[in-house]
Amino acid sequence: MITNIMLNAMAGVLNGESPVLPNYLSVGTSTINASATDTALDGEVGSRFSTNKSRIDNVTSVSGIRSGVSVIDNINGDSIKGVAFFDISSNGNMLTVLSLPGLLQTTSFDIEFNVDYSVVRRS
Repeated sequence: MITNIMLNAMAGVLNGESPVLPNYLSVGTSTINASATDTALDGEVGSRFSTNKSRIDNVTSVSGIRSGVSVIDNINGDSIKGVAFFDISSNGNMLTVLSLPGLLQTTSFDIEFNVDYSVVRRS
């Protein structure tokens, strides 16, 4: 789900404003009922981590990896039910949110999250 904040940021890019980039990724362990008006990730756990970004033509690609070492909240692993991209490392604007069915992450593996989006002006 792209939030209203992200839609406004994309519209700003079309008007020549500086882009608001999804610089940080976070995961949550609460069930997500995603809405375009959401501003925070329910059940956010651990620290947000930096994303990698690239742009080719109109497509911006963003990815982030949550290390299994980050799973410190629950010895049996974290049941990830939400993933969100933010503009800054704490508080800030939630730009996108994705609901998951409860992906169990343990200390045994890392998870990579990827998202591509494009902003195109149409006549």
